[in-house]
Formats: sequence, structure tokens, C-alpha cells
Amino acid sequence: AAKPVAQQAAKPVAQQAAKPMAQQVSDTERPSVPRELSVRSVNASAVIAWAPSTDNVGVASYEIYRSDQSGELGELIGRSTTAYHTEYGVSEGIHWYYVKAVDSSGNLSWRSGMKSVSIIRGADGDRPTTPSILDTSVNGTDVSLTWTASTDATSPVVGYLVFHAAENGGIGRLAGYSRTTSLVDPFMRPGTYWYYVQAQDSSGRISLPSEMHRVDVVEGTDTERPSIPTNLSVVVGGTSALLSWTESTDNVRISGYNIYRSPQNGVLGVLVGTSGSPVHDDDGLAAGTYWYYVKAVDSSGNLSWRSGMRSITIGGDVDTERPSVPTNLSVVAGGTAALISWTASTDNDQVVSYNIYRSTQDGELGVVVGRSQSVEHDDDGLAPGTYWYYVRAKDASGNLSWRTGMRSVTIGGGGDTEAPSEPSGLQASVIAGSNNVSLSWNAATDNVGVVSYRVYRTPKGGNAAGQETASTTTSAIDAGVPDGEYSYYVRAIDAAGNEGERSGNSNFVKIGGPAPDTEQPSTPTGLSVTSVGTTEISLSWRPSSDNVGVTHYVVIDQATGAVVQEAADTNAMIGGLTPGTTYSFFVKAVDGADNWSWRSNIQTLTTIQ
Repeated sequence: AAKPVAQQAAKPVAQQAAKPMAQQVSDTERPSVPRELSVRSVNASAVIAWAPSTDNVGVASYEIYRSDQSGELGELIGRSTTAYHTEYGVSEGIHWYYVKAVDSSGNLSWRSGMKSVSIIRGADGDRPTTPSILDTSVNGTDVSLTWTASTDATSPVVGYLVFHAAENGGIGRLAGYSRTTSLVDPFMRPGTYWYYVQAQDSSGRISLPSEMHRVDVVEGTDTERPSIPTNLSVVVGGTSALLSWTESTDNVRISGYNIYRSPQNGVLGVLVGTSGSPVHDDDGLAAGTYWYYVKAVDSSGNLSWRSGMRSITIGGDVDTERPSVPTNLSVVAGGTAALISWTASTDNDQVVSYNIYRSTQDGELGVVVGRSQSVEHDDDGLAPGTYWYYVRAKDASGNLSWRTGMRSVTIGGGGDTEAPSEPSGLQASVIAGSNNVSLSWNAATDNVGVVSYRVYRTPKGGNAAGQETASTTTSAIDAGVPDGEYSYYVRAIDAAGNEGERSGNSNFVKIGGPAPDTEQPSTPTGLSVTSVGTTEISLSWRPSSDNVGVTHYVVIDQATGAVVQEAADTNAMIGGLTPGTTYSFFVKAVDGADNWSWRSNIQTLTTIQ
């Protein structure tokens, strides 16, 4: 539900184009068929993604269908305004999925191709009991919920999925995941929402949904500005400006910061980024002198007065080589702090610092919570809960390494230091016709309860674990394994973050056939606005590179996450916009294997009134 600070007023492009033109009443043209459908299994869920469709007016949403047989009509199981969807709590077996696009006139595309996924669960066949929502409350744009704890006859309840829908009885969108019986859904737009909760046990079973509760979010009346950010520091890192400052305070809550860049001291700058923490890197700068200032934003959208301005000068030869990935990441609990350490990276020039990122879920992008010039960092003042961390190295030219693997820590575990037992009976087998390995094992035991497992892959003749997979059940799929022979071992993890002894090695499995291309293109740089009109704008950027080849670029509306344009070269024109409205866009490169690059810089603009 979170929205970027500077873009909360922006409207989805597809909605804006849907009303003004009278000829849309007679629009009968179907959207293009969704392409490149992929489905993968994550625990007991099906994660579905596809390449966006196009339409003469505008694609408004997608419908997702599931069938138990290839070629047969499926059941509508969800709708999405983005090019991905997750179905939670899918029953064990093979399921087939396809997708249809819907335009703003209600025309349905022909269906996509069908893709299958095999869902493998643990032995537990009992659902958790259904939770019941106890209370909902609204504080500004934040919705808080509490509910009763669920129980399970055979497996511990490990978390809760919270959904909100647009209408009573409607299909909900995931608002968040909680390991406790409460959750805050932040930054909600004004409107009416219907919430429900489902429990999940350690075997991946999902409870029936709770009753739905109505919540009304209204326009806030808070008009008090946050305090001014202080102690702004801007230093050079190659072609990057590395900014940091002291956090602001507010009568309600600080939601983020806007970063502005100007060519001269005292002159109003343009918005070049937003941040949820008091650090930001402005990358890909040309040679020259730049002035920066920062404004804080609270949860009601009030902006602070600007900070003082600080300048840097960019120049000299450009180093573009990334540092190596930091290794041996360790995260342990220390009271209300996460104590993080790692092995140093190397670089062709010099590693100058490390960025530390925190996420609330495994595999999701985190926010920067600190920067360290050593190989350790303490993230203090954490509330009880489970947190996931990863680290990236930065060299003197501002190049960032790829991120480390993620490690979790649970705060408030009650002082439990006893590790789980080692899992037993680990078996591995190759799924026919694929580069995927299916694994299963016997559950470990613990004095409190095992909440997850880490599965490690080891190449034949090697000692190091080349790949790590997380699972909350006693089974896992290691997908996209390169050609070779491998064995596996497993460690159990309890709610306090204690990791047990490794299991014995599995049998060896052999993977054949060509390895898939998984290397993403380089990040597009230098995104800029070349023209602005009343209902259309033009963008351009510098090209990306790829180990095989970039096939096209996608332009994405940051406010909605929707792809608004595909471009074969490094420029795009976006039409159907509303006069006098602020938009923010960024660009990603896509290669022939559908690997997407990291996003470019963000460009924010306002169409002419």
C-alpha cells in the first residue's frame, strides 16, 4: 500500500485516459495478448508474471485464471493492475494458469498461453483455524488491524496474510504479512477498504479467510510541517553524489524525504529522488558542479522548509567496475538491535563503504538503514518481529556491488538460545524436462518451534554452498540450476533465529541441458525529459548493455507501478495524460530472456495546464 513520497498525487495513466474522449464509448478493440507468462512455486503459493499488454486506449487491469488441466477453461482467481499476481494457499498438485488483459472499455484480450506449476506441500493436511478481526483503526493514512491468534492441530502457525478489497466480498490485494496478530497498512489513499486475514502454518496450509471489516480512510487534517532536515552532507563518489543528513521530527510521523538538485546556489532545484531513510545516492552525473537540498515529508503530505544547500563537483576519469559481492553475511540479535557483520569486498580501485538494507520479507527489496566504512553495523531500536538484511559494497567511484544473500533475525524471541535439531532423510530429484530440483526432508524439532529451513546446494567435488534457498515447509524447489552434479544439505531455524546443525548430504543429482540466461541488463542512465505538453511528454535515456542483448525498454509510472510504454530504442513519447498533473516515470531495460534491469533515475514533471 506504500506510495513514493513525491508521487502520491499522481494518477494512473490508464485511468486518466479512460474518461475524456467521447469515442471510447464505441471502443471495441481488444488489448494485445499478455506475453511471456511465467509461473513459479514459492512455498504453497503460485507467483505469476507476464509481459504487459498494449491497447489503443489503455490497459486497465488483468484477469488471472487457474485450471487443473492444460487447454481447459479456468476459474477466475484474481485481478491485478500490475503485470504480476500471487495466489496464496494453492492446493497440492499441478495447476495451469493463463491471463487476459482488460482495457478501460471492458474489452478482454484473447487469453495468454498456459503455464503449469507443481505445488508440493508438507505432510500436514489440516488448515489453521480461522482468525477473527478484533479491531481496526485509522491514523491519518495508516490503517491498523488486530486479530485473534489461530491454532493448528499438527503444525505451528507461523504468520498471517492480510488483504484489502475494494468491496465487501471482493477479491483482495495483499496488504502485508505479519508474524504477530497485528499489522499497520501505511499510506492508504482516501477511500473505503474491506480487510480480511488468513493464517498460515509451517506446512504452508492457509486458513479460511476471516470476516471482512470495513475501513474508511478520509483526507487528513494535519497541516503541521515536519522539522527541517539538518547537517546535510554531500560527498563525491565517482559519478555519484552521496548525501546524508540528520532525521527530521513531526507531530505525527515522518514518511520520507525529497532530494532536490540545482545548478546554482540559492536557485530552486528539481526533484531527483525520494528516500525513506536519511541517506540517498544521486548516480550517473556528468562532469560539473551541483547544489543539493532536502525536504522532509510527513504522513499527511506536509513538506518541511528546505535544508541548507551543499555542493559537489564531479569530474575526472570514470570507473564503472563494480566491487565484488560481500560474503559470509551474519545477522544476530542483541537485545533490540540486529548485529550485522560480513567479509570485506574487493575492487579494482578501493571499497569505501557498505550500504545495509532491511526488509520485512525474504526476497523483497529493502530500504537503506545504514552505511558503514567497516565490515559491521548495528541496526538499533527494533520493535519485536522478524527482519531480513542484505549488504552492498560501494567503491570510490560510486559503483555498487550486487547484493549479498539475505539473512534474518527475530527480535523479542524471549531469550531462546537453543538451536533446532538437524533435519533428516533429505532426498533430491530432478523434475523431468527442467533444470529444477525437488527436495524433501523430515522435520526438525525445537524447544519452541521451527519456523523455516535453509537449503544449501553444493557442486560435486566442492566444499562451499553455491546457492541457498529458503523454505517454511519440509520441501523446496531449487529452480534454474546450472548444468552439473550437486548434492544438498538443510539447516532448521527457530523463531529466535537460532540455526541448527546441518543435515547429512542428499544423494547427488545431475542437471543437463543449456543453462538459462539469468544476467540482467545494465541499468539505463541519464533519463531526462525532452518535451512537455498538455497531454503528452517525451523522454530519452542512455542505452543499457547485456551479455546477450537488450531487446526493448519499459517506461513505468512510479505511482502505480504500471508499464505505460514499451520502446525499442532510447526514447519514448507518452500520451493520454491530464493537463496540469504531476507524474513520475522511470525506465528498465529488458533482454531476450525477460531479465529486467534495475530501474533508472526517476524523472518527475508536471504537464502544462
